[in-house]
Parts: sequence; C-alpha cells; structure tokens
Amino acid sequence: MVTKPILLASIIALLSQCATFAQNESSPSYKGTVQNSLSKAADDCQSALNMGDYDRAKQLATNALNSLGKGQTQDELALRVVLGETYLNQGNFQDAAKELEKAMKLANKASSSNQAYARVLDDLSWVYQTQNKQDLALQTLDQALAAQRKISDSSSDLADILEHAGWVAEQQGQYAKASPYFEEALTIRQKIDPSSVALANDLEHVWSNSFRLGQTKPDLYAQALSIKENTNDIFKAFAPHDVSNTVVFSFRQGAPNCALGSSGGLIQQSITANQITIDAAIAKDQSNFSKSERAYVRINNQSNQPVQILMQRPSFIVLKPKIQFINQIESSELASKIEKKGESKAKWIRFWGSQATQTMTTNVMQSGNMMNSYGYFPPTFGYGYPYMPYPGYIPSNRNMNNMTTMVTSVPDYEARARAMEKANAVTAQSQATASDIRENALGPITVQPGRTIEGSLYFQPTDFKEALLRIPAGNALFEFRFIR
Repeated sequence: MVTKPILLASIIALLSQCATFAQNESSPSYKGTVQNSLSKAADDCQSALNMGDYDRAKQLATNALNSLGKGQTQDELALRVVLGETYLNQGNFQDAAKELEKAMKLANKASSSNQAYARVLDDLSWVYQTQNKQDLALQTLDQALAAQRKISDSSSDLADILEHAGWVAEQQGQYAKASPYFEEALTIRQKIDPSSVALANDLEHVWSNSFRLGQTKPDLYAQALSIKENTNDIFKAFAPHDVSNTVVFSFRQGAPNCALGSSGGLIQQSITANQITIDAAIAKDQSNFSKSERAYVRINNQSNQPVQILMQRPSFIVLKPKIQFINQIESSELASKIEKKGESKAKWIRFWGSQATQTMTTNVMQSGNMMNSYGYFPPTFGYGYPYMPYPGYIPSNRNMNNMTTMVTSVPDYEARARAMEKANAVTAQSQATASDIRENALGPITVQPGRTIEGSLYFQPTDFKEALLRIPAGNALFEFRFIR
C-alpha cells in the first residue's frame, strides 16, 4: 500500500486527508504507473514521507537522484515529486517549487500517466497557495481533477483532490463554490470506507461549509465526532504512523464540542473530545526584553484515563497573509535570553549613570587684579585657583565689569543614584519575567483523571492575520484557529 501523505500536514487540520493519494484495491496504484522501475531506496523514500519522517525522506530522495543514470525519466519524476512534497511539509516552499516544476516538465516530456500528472498538479497547487496565488491554485486543481477523472470517478485519490479544491475555495470565502467539491468527496468516501478518519474529515467539511451558508446539518458533525472519538487516539501513546490517518479535533464555530470565551482580555477557544477539554488563547508578548507569540493553554481531564500532552512538539502555522511555519522557542532558552538582555541593559545604565555631572555657576565681585600664588593675572584672563579639589575639576571664568563668573562641572550624585535605582529595577524586571516563563512553561506532561494543568508555549513573533495552533494530545491533535 502506497500512501501519499498530507501535503503541509502540520498545517491543515481542516483537510487532514487533503492531497493524499491513498491506494486500495479499488483505486489505481501510483506505484504501478510511475514507480514501476524504482529501486528499494525510492520505495523507502516514499514510506518515510508517509510516516512524516521528512529528514530521512529528503536524504533518501537526494541520494537516489544523485545516483540516477541517463534515461531514467520515470524514476527521476517519482523522486522529484517525493522530494518536492518533503520540502512542502518542512515549510521550504522555495525548494518545493523548484522540484515540482522540474517534475511537471518531466511529466509532460514523458507523457506520464494521468495519476502521476494529477499528483504533480495537486502538489503545484499547494505551492501556488504559499505564494498567495489562490485563483491559480484552484485552476490547477481543476486540471488535476480532470486528469484524475480519466482514471476513476470514485477513487480516494479523486476525493483527496476534491477536498483540496473545496478548501481553497473556502479560504477565499467562496462557500457556495466549495460546497460541490466537499459534497462529491463525501459521497466517494461513503462508498469506499464508511468508518475512516478520512470520512470523518469530509463530514466535518460538509457540515462546516453548510453552517457558513446558513444551513444546519447536525447529524453530520455528530457522526464525524463519533468516528474520531471511537479511535481513542487521545489516550494512546504517540507513535509514528501514516500522517494521513492522524485524528485532528479542530475548533469549528457552531460545533457542539467547541466554545468561545474570554480570559484576561483574550479570546479563548475551547475544544472537548473524549472528555478531554483543551482551552487556548494567543497574544503577542510585548516584554521589554523579548518579543514572542505566547499561547496560553489549559488541559482539563474529566475522563477516567490519563492523557499525554505535548509528547510531540506543538506547531504554530500562519495561514494569512502568507503560509509560514513559525518556530517554537524553548522556555529555558527564552528565559536565559531575557535575563542576559536585562543585565546588559542594566550594565549600560550603570555605566552612563556613573558619568553623570552637573554644572555649577558662581559669580565673584572683584576690583583690580586677581592674585594667586603664581602672581597677578588680569581679571579678564584669570583662570581661577591653581589647585584641583578633585579629578576632573575644570573651572573657568569670565569677567564682566569686574564680575567674574565661575562655571564648574561637578558630579551629579542624585542622577547617579537614580541611574543605579533604574538599573536595579531593570535587572529585577528581567529576572521576574524570566522566572514567570520558567514557572509557567508548558512541556511534555501526563494529565491524570480529574486533573487540570495550564501553562504557556512560546513562538517566534509574527504579524499574522490568521494562524493555526496545534496541541498534541496522545496520538491525536487539537487544533485552534486564530484570527486577528
């Protein structure tokens, strides 16, 4: 069984089966049409991609491409497709575009099968989405659908492309246009496997799109939730698996297991599945020492089983204005950075504060010449007393009508004291911020029945308009969608 994994699998929970070419007995085999002459290394490359082991898939594909001989067009096509999809899943969209464009040239040159042609077109549509070319993405998907229909009008491959097309239309706000794509995909899934995660995803797509169009189809969502909860993946320890079968519980407005609220002035989203409730909110941390996106997360376990949280890394993905994978910042690293930055700032405050001086002006009335131990000096050219009371003493004077004005720069002890106080305050504030991060950081943890835990996750700062936050729970994912 050869399964094409979810493109941008770490992004799109709404389409956990999108662009997935799952093969079964009733659908044509991609391996048979494209990979018929590939080595075991290429098969391993595809398997690594299916399992989400993208580093290994990239290495295998690169090595295999480097060892190809002349005339192995079909082999090169298959390897470049896999490599392009690997780059997509890693967020390396520029290299993905290069590989997939090469794959498309090979597909046209070799008169490849409709299956291979449809797959490359589907992949390229993802590239166009990352480039904000939504209309071109949908046009390309329509071409992929036409190629796929020449093979079969009821395959899971066709359903995958239909889901993808529906999602692109939905992202553009074209809900009426998205509806027939989702409806046809659901019809195909119901014929193939009436209890699969892929079917549950299609049920959710149809329900969600209908909700946006003002229609109510509660039975569809209830069926989808039941399928996903019956997997009990929330309570299973995480293990590598085909990413196309990942159970994702997504926040959907209007869904009976989802709720909106507020906490501390932030909009909070809540998802419940298998009696596990996860709440999440996100805000830009405007600390003086470090900018970041801070996700506030709370997990409440009302089931009778323990649940493992964050045994995989969470993910934060910007969808708009353009698709970006945002890196998580480790709490210990962030706390240390804040402390160092605070101490550096305090150090400079102390240094410049220690140099603070003020000017003193003294007027002296006199007649005749001014005498000092060196003899007489005319009042207009006198330079004051010849001794220096302290280092840096720089007196000067000027004489007007027998009045001498003495201007002297002396230490400003009050300003120096204020600088020391400010430096100490900066140090204290940075240490308090770092301490807060360490104390509230959320990491891998097992939440026992009846327990509630909460904490924060930190990500690189970004100016997003729409983004997804994914929290791993057992072998499943909870996904939240935030709009600014």
